[in-house]
Amino acid sequence: MRLFFYLAKLPITNHPRQPARGRHPFLHSAQIQSQGQNPLEQAHGAIGGTIGRMSEICSTIASAIEEQGAATREISRNVQQAAQGTQEVSANITDVQHGASQSGTASSQVLSGAKSLSSESKRLQLEVGKFLNTARAA
Repeated sequence: MRLFFYLAKLPITNHPRQPARGRHPFLHSAQIQSQGQNPLEQAHGAIGGTIGRMSEICSTIASAIEEQGAATREISRNVQQAAQGTQEVSANITDVQHGASQSGTASSQVLSGAKSLSSESKRLQLEVGKFLNTARAA
């Protein structure tokens, strides 16, 4: 209520760019809408209208904030899922590296065995050749 009485007691001044109205500028619009009311009733109506518009604006802002919060939560969930997927890919890469290392070790062992077998095969071929030469000579 103090604001109401304070506004009612404001001095009436006119800005150089505004025509003289005889009332405070925010009261002028209320006068146009309701000519039969006194200035206090007009001010009360104007203030009520302004409060109503402010309430609508606040509701719109609150709704936008809620939507922003929901979008932020969704982004957070997506980031967490991406991080989990990255960890799984990293673990899979580690498993592949381990498997490749084991495969490399096994390949080296197979190569070593094949070289040894080849060497033994050549030695056996020489021994069989010597045996056949000795058997033919006898």
